[in-house]
Amino acid sequence: MDGTEPETVSDPDPRLAPHLEPGERVLWQGWPGLAGLLSFATFWPILFAGFIFAGGPFLVMFTADEDIPLFFPFVTLAGFAAVIAIFVWMKRKEAAETVYALTDRRALHVQGARLRLAEGPEKVEQVKIARRGSAHGDVYWRTERRTTGSGKNRSTTTIRIGFNGVPEPEAVAARITAWKSEIVARSAALAARFADAAGAGTLEAMLEAREAKRVSAAEAGVTFLAPADWLRVDGGKVAEISLSGGLMQMVQAITSGANTVRMMSPGGGAFQVTAGHGPPPQGFAQASQPRGSFALISADPEVRIGPWKGYAVAHKITGVNLLGFTLFAADVLQREIWLDLGGRHLAVKMAAPTEAHDLQRALDAMAQTLRPA
Repeated sequence: MDGTEPETVSDPDPRLAPHLEPGERVLWQGWPGLAGLLSFATFWPILFAGFIFAGGPFLVMFTADEDIPLFFPFVTLAGFAAVIAIFVWMKRKEAAETVYALTDRRALHVQGARLRLAEGPEKVEQVKIARRGSAHGDVYWRTERRTTGSGKNRSTTTIRIGFNGVPEPEAVAARITAWKSEIVARSAALAARFADAAGAGTLEAMLEAREAKRVSAAEAGVTFLAPADWLRVDGGKVAEISLSGGLMQMVQAITSGANTVRMMSPGGGAFQVTAGHGPPPQGFAQASQPRGSFALISADPEVRIGPWKGYAVAHKITGVNLLGFTLFAADVLQREIWLDLGGRHLAVKMAAPTEAHDLQRALDAMAQTLRPA
């Protein structure tokens, strides 16, 4: 590759093996501590329930008008002790079965035979620590709000996404931050080589070196080349709707089927191709109009890719959920290419942070490799 390959773990936990992709390497691994999983934050609800469960019978015994057997409250204490024992056993089992890992592609959380978490560095926002005692903590990089129940029983809980109950959480947080930076830097370097090779006409050599790959997208009826570290994400059936100002947005349709393919770079680039019926639903004049907070950067009325002709526009956008599958916190350059296939059309949408020039060049190179499937 480029001579900067990261150091790998010499003896990875065998529970990780079934969940690793071909060629994926473990760079770091860790395990939760039982003390971290049994912190006061997780244990106090059990203690409170026990106080009510065991203290109630004692109160009844001393305030009741009738005699109550002396063994009665001790039976409830035994039950409370059993609940605590089961809780501790479950947490001990969780600690023994859990392994966390950072690979050259993803952050993994494996518990037993189950893969509970697999996320790329693009999901890592800001690494934070929630301490559990003096030596352990939860290290997480984002949160999710999850709703359970319905009606009056509906409740919403905020879930931390990351590695829970780990010892030396500050060191783990620093490793996760460095891991993201390393992958983003390697991805940017690969994107630059991909763009340079496209300009020099040597992408076939990158394919042979496995630094690039050919993507067959039956969803959209096309093939194209991409850097080897770009990952495919769920596409599906996508419909096009026209909003005021000529803004074209992609929304999930209710109908079944699939007509879109999506790719994402570990460095934060996004690439989406959608096939539609008929000519492009908007013309160049409409597409190049101002779009509110979308600042028009460039507009090209004549674009040719392979056997197809069309037009392209580029906008600068700030902090949006772009293309429906990735969130950019920084300013973003989004480029759209609309191609008329004669009876069909292709909508190509590409996005990368404005400062990520190599990613932008790689995206343009990917678009230029589009061909009929």
